[in-house]
Amino acid sequence: MNAERLLYLADGLETVPSKRFKMHSWFVGKFCGKPKEPTHHSCKSSACAMGWGTTLPKFKKLGLKNIEGMPRIKNDRDCQLSGFQAAEYIFEISALESRYLFEATFANQDRYRETPKQVAKRIRKFVKLRDLYIGRLYELDKAEYKW
Repeated sequence: MNAERLLYLADGLETVPSKRFKMHSWFVGKFCGKPKEPTHHSCKSSACAMGWGTTLPKFKKLGLKNIEGMPRIKNDRDCQLSGFQAAEYIFEISALESRYLFEATFANQDRYRETPKQVAKRIRKFVKLRDLYIGRLYELDKAEYKW
């Protein structure tokens, strides 16, 4: 887990207005600023945590971009990863952890109305207590999909 990057995202989310945050969609609205890349202040678009992550300078420098409404990044093998896979790669977390942090309906929870501050709090708590979360996440995931 790359705690530094997760906490950087949490800090960035603290600056996002709630009315421009939609946990259920990577990006909603028209593209503005540079072609197909939203900028923080140029329009009234909204995005989820990872969608807003594409606007943060350190993540841009790493190659995280919003391409056609989806967060994308190229990995070390020059393969393009998108959505949850992009989160897994950039934060060095598992697929399950990525879903827990960034999926609006993880384990049948309704996170559609979450604010950016609530998501930032979840990220910070996860970084602090990750080892305690792992077993519980697998239980929730197993129950959701009835494995």
